[in-house]
Amino acid sequence: MADINAALKDAPHNGAALLERGILYMRRGEMEAARADWQDVVTLAPDSDEADLARQDLSLLETDPEAP
Repeated sequence: MADINAALKDAPHNGAALLERGILYMRRGEMEAARADWQDVVTLAPDSDEADLARQDLSLLETDPEAP
């Protein structure tokens, strides 16, 4: 998490880092933070592979918002 946050400090619009941080947040049970990062990925680069993956993760949260 520290490495990803450092990368995002230097490049706050890095979709791959935001996607990964969202996954780490999800694993820690921080669903709202995960959702925010994934939504940022979709907003920043809607046609990217990262956005496709973020949409999949967001769909899973919609299905079971409490699941880590």
